[in-house]
Amino acid sequence: MAKTRATRSSAPKSKAKPAKKNEISKKAPAKKVSKTKSAPKSKPAAKAVKKEVVPPKKNLPAKSSTKLLDLCLILDCTGSMSSWIQRSKDTLKQIIESVINENSGLTVRAAFVAYRDVQDHPRFDVTDFTENIDQVKAAISRQAATGGGDFPEDVQGGFNKALGLSWAPESVKIAFHIADAPGHGKDICEHGDSHPKGSPDGFKI
Repeated sequence: MAKTRATRSSAPKSKAKPAKKNEISKKAPAKKVSKTKSAPKSKPAAKAVKKEVVPPKKNLPAKSSTKLLDLCLILDCTGSMSSWIQRSKDTLKQIIESVINENSGLTVRAAFVAYRDVQDHPRFDVTDFTENIDQVKAAISRQAATGGGDFPEDVQGGFNKALGLSWAPESVKIAFHIADAPGHGKDICEHGDSHPKGSPDGFKI
C-alpha cells in the first residue's frame, strides 16, 4: 500500500525589496496653512458735533433806574401852512397825549421846535424838554403861519435846533415832524429854491 507523504505547504514569505542605493525618500512638503487675519471691525463713524460759537460778551451799559421818554415835536410854521396850521397844532397836542397814555410806566418830557425860512423873523420858536406838558402845548398854540417866500423852507435849521435840545442820554427818543415843503438844496428840492446849494448855515439832512 502506497504511503502518502504529507507535504507542509507554507505561503511564500514576501521579501521586502531592499531600497535602492541613492534613492532618497522624499516626503511631500507640508502645505503651508495661510492664516487669514480677519479684517478689523470698522468702527462706526464718529458723528460730527457742532460746537456752538459763543459770541464774546459785550460790556453793556448799566441800566438806568430812570425810565424816561423824550418827545420832540417839530412844525413848519411858514405862510404856506396857513390852510392846515390849526389842524397841525391839534395833531401835535394829540400826539403828546397819546404818547403819555401809551407809556404810563415812563416819565415823558416834551419839547417843541417851530421853524420858518432863513430870512424870517422870528425864524425859530423853541421850547426845550420839560415835564410841564401844558407849557409845551401853550408854545404850540401860539404859533401862526407866517413868512416863507420860495418853495423850500429852513428844514435843516429846524432839525439843527431839535438836535441841540437837552436830550437825556438814557431816554427813549421820539420825534414828530409836520411840514409841507422840503429843505433847501438841489439834492432835496428840485425847483423854486433861493438856496440851491443848500442851507446857508451849512446844515445837512
